[in-house]
Amino acid sequence: MSFSSGGSAAQLPVPGYLANCPTPLHIFYESLALEDARELKTGLFSGLPRAELYYSVKTNPLPPLLKCLVADGWGLEVVGSSNMAAAEQSAATADRLVLNGAAWRRRDLEAAIFEKGITNLTLDSEAMASLLAAVLSSAKSRAIKLNVALRLHDGASHFGFPLEQESLRRALFLLPKERIASLGLHIHRNPAGSARGISDIASDFRQRCLILQKALSVLNEAGGGTNVDYLDLGGGIDSPFVYRPHPDELARFHNPREVQSFRDAISPNRFSLREAGAEIGRIVKEVLGAGWAQKRILFEPGRSVCTRALSTLVEVRAVKPGFYPDAQVVLTDGNTATLGPLHRGIHPLTSLGINRGGVSKAFVYGSLPHSADWLFQSVPLAKLEMGDRLLIAHTGAYFLPLEAEFGHGRPAIYHGEREGLIRAP
Repeated sequence: MSFSSGGSAAQLPVPGYLANCPTPLHIFYESLALEDARELKTGLFSGLPRAELYYSVKTNPLPPLLKCLVADGWGLEVVGSSNMAAAEQSAATADRLVLNGAAWRRRDLEAAIFEKGITNLTLDSEAMASLLAAVLSSAKSRAIKLNVALRLHDGASHFGFPLEQESLRRALFLLPKERIASLGLHIHRNPAGSARGISDIASDFRQRCLILQKALSVLNEAGGGTNVDYLDLGGGIDSPFVYRPHPDELARFHNPREVQSFRDAISPNRFSLREAGAEIGRIVKEVLGAGWAQKRILFEPGRSVCTRALSTLVEVRAVKPGFYPDAQVVLTDGNTATLGPLHRGIHPLTSLGINRGGVSKAFVYGSLPHSADWLFQSVPLAKLEMGDRLLIAHTGAYFLPLEAEFGHGRPAIYHGEREGLIRAP
């Protein structure tokens, strides 16, 4: 059922000590998170030797995940007080944190700068530039120097500064120059669906670099000695292990008569994270020039790093026969409140320890009594019975921060490579 080499649910070790643990539950795989983090880092460093990597905490704030990434040399991108609280448990130093986000409360911004010592910040709007200027007017700020990036509008979202000389000049005018150690430009785009291959990643980052190139030109035309010291290319780097359908593809993705042909059309080897990183470096050199490839460039990836960090175990509670001659309707103890991102992507699914003959299509539902609580459409599985267990692989991106207590409480999280409970149910 897996569509990505190396990503099969059947290949994941499920520790025997979990056999009698109540489901649904999540399993944490530290080694897979580190493997993906290192693959992406190797690819990026091959062309961008001064790249700085900050894991996006909002994607999955699990403390053991943050700790292992920080220990491996990663920084953290935080976007709010809850992200900050998670980052504080990771042993990340202040210089390895980036404060991002569209809107901050003044007290949170003051705490980040004056109490926690964060020096890397991104501004999304003129209002945030005014707020930062007000915070830095305090007597406490006299010895503080910050690295401040202006987020640029990507042409589609509602975030960032428009690429207009006057807008950028006003933001720069508001910032106290004596408090700015270095000035950066930040761009982040979030494509509507996953990359089908390396060419889609190249196209995405080429567009980011073209926006940066235009902003550099606008600032150069503005004059006044404005120097841009570093760039921030954001996150949004896909994981090759989960495919998120584009809105134009959703009709096939949801149609039980077409979903298997849709899955079959997704290449089993879309790209590797090392290839993705190397291609991004190549695009930076091609569009912005080799000189920028030697400068400080920040990235804040999330799902590319944490997708394989978690997988989820659910139990079959009932199998309803008679609806289809060639398919099973399977009810589990999971539901869309806990597994909501399943609606946005193709995740590998396998049945564990089942040796019955025959494979049948299955429509897999959760525990909520309404038809919207479907987890998988028309997937091939062994013939199932009550009590069987299904492993949903690669649920690390967004599952934890988006989970809700609707239908049942939040699942337990266990270690997958050594015995131990990370979070009680």
